[in-house]
Amino acid sequence: MKTFAWWLSVACMVAIAGCKTADVTHAECAARVQTVGGAALSRAGQLTVRDHMRANTDGSYPVAIPRDRWHEPIRKLRPIRVYHDRLNLVIVLSETEHTETGVYVRNPIASYSDMDAIWSAERKALYNPDEEDVLKMLDRIESYNKRK
Repeated sequence: MKTFAWWLSVACMVAIAGCKTADVTHAECAARVQTVGGAALSRAGQLTVRDHMRANTDGSYPVAIPRDRWHEPIRKLRPIRVYHDRLNLVIVLSETEHTETGVYVRNPIASYSDMDAIWSAERKALYNPDEEDVLKMLDRIESYNKRK
């Protein structure tokens, strides 16, 4: 009986790990963003980064953002992990040994675009509130595929 329980637990762990590393397509990213709403996710991204920065009063800003600082629209996306790229927010939805796929939330007050030189050109806009207003154009949400 103990052997069966052990094998069952191993099978469950493998299944869970397999779910976390499954590829997520642009269409799946778009569907997830649509369920929470682009404006709500954009605001949640800004608040999550702000709360994370404020919580680290010693001046250190770890890149990884703990789950307890994720705002509800981010949690609804069911991310594997969340981290910041300067003031922008990266929501990882799937990960393999060589790539990372998810949602990139640009903060309109960030004075830098993405920090990482290895971001791929495989980005597609998921939310752009007003293409006529330059400041609002900076408040974008994109799906991304990043090489590690």
